[in-house]
Amino acid sequence: MILRSLATFLLTIPPIAALLQSACLAEDKISFVRQVAPILQNHCVACHGSKKAESDYRVDSFQALMQETSEGPAFVSGRRDASHLYQRLVTEDADLRMPPESNPLPTSEIETVERWIEQGLVFDGSSAAAPLAELLPVITHPDPPDRYPASLPISALLLLTKHERILIGGYHEILVWDYAGTLKARIRNQGQRTYSIAMHPIKPLILSASGTPGKLGEVRIFDLDSFELRGIVAQTDEVIMDAQFSPDGSRIAVAMPDGTTRVYSGSNYAEKERELLGHSDQVTSLTWHSDGIRLATTSRDHTAKVFDIERGESIATFTGHSACVNDISFAGDKTLLSVSSDGSAMTWNAETGKRIKSLFSGKQNILACCVRQDKALVVGEHMVKWIDARNGQQLENINIDDWCNSCDCVSGGENEDVHLLGTHSGRILLLRDKREVSNFTASPR
Repeated sequence: MILRSLATFLLTIPPIAALLQSACLAEDKISFVRQVAPILQNHCVACHGSKKAESDYRVDSFQALMQETSEGPAFVSGRRDASHLYQRLVTEDADLRMPPESNPLPTSEIETVERWIEQGLVFDGSSAAAPLAELLPVITHPDPPDRYPASLPISALLLLTKHERILIGGYHEILVWDYAGTLKARIRNQGQRTYSIAMHPIKPLILSASGTPGKLGEVRIFDLDSFELRGIVAQTDEVIMDAQFSPDGSRIAVAMPDGTTRVYSGSNYAEKERELLGHSDQVTSLTWHSDGIRLATTSRDHTAKVFDIERGESIATFTGHSACVNDISFAGDKTLLSVSSDGSAMTWNAETGKRIKSLFSGKQNILACCVRQDKALVVGEHMVKWIDARNGQQLENINIDDWCNSCDCVSGGENEDVHLLGTHSGRILLLRDKREVSNFTASPR
């Protein structure tokens, strides 16, 4: 009876060999999102993306990838010999092989693309039209070097007076220093270079915008207490220059490289609430008004804008600059200060877009600004000045023998100014009411 029951059981299940074969097939199934898309993003999008499309061919989405090239179909299901793009990856002719002026792709990556073709070009993403960067799985970035061989220019910084800490963008990390210039922590798993760092107004959360030029841009959230990654808000195929929490922390605004500004909200900021249109080139910086409704943005298209978030509309556009607008700050309820690579700093009406005053103009690139009450800190390549934001009168010239990249200023008390400067040579200068608090090179050595 036992033998008969065992025989009956064995007849009701597939042969073991068939199970093993099925398991192997499942294991060998190529995922476009997890395996093919990262290859294209790393090696191809820089030359065949939205910003630059060599031979009028793009690979930055599955939909674009499947378009026919000028020399034939890019991919043909089951036929690598008829798939033009695949043949360009494996040809021995260095003049024809892709990527150009580079070594051939690793054998493992070539084999992945080959098997994907043989298996029928299956797409397993959410939308064929979505940029590859938005489909990519969460990337674990490489660890930074223990010691930097050379100092990095300061591309992003944040001054936390409550904690007496300074946060600096490093290489694949955010560095946490104390006021004395002692390295206290290293927040890892970050994009290659960091372009902005922001603090949540209530919670111990850090928001960073980062990326690798021509390949990847990200906005990540880290826990300031544990330094662990809490989430990824946005991914795209070019660096993201800025991202900021709203004054109440309920929203995040992201400056996108395609000229749009995205607003995220909801649990873990997973909901894309708005996409604000109007700029024709990369958005370089943004700032919230204290009301949490108005958002000001700047762009490489030489303009600055004010958006009403509730309506999702542009309410003012400023066209007074003749080059990339690099930074912007509210200088009152209806006044904005913007600075540009054309050497100008201007105030303008946030409701009409009309210029109020040209505070000064010059030949050097003006990179950053911040406003405290009626005073503005303006940073150029070889210039750091406090000026009156109402009339442009120079209040104080800060002498620094370096090329400044970035700044942050906060109120340390009713009449106290605390400001932080970052330089091209990697130095940090912290001043409190004209007195130097610290001056150090912010690179692990």
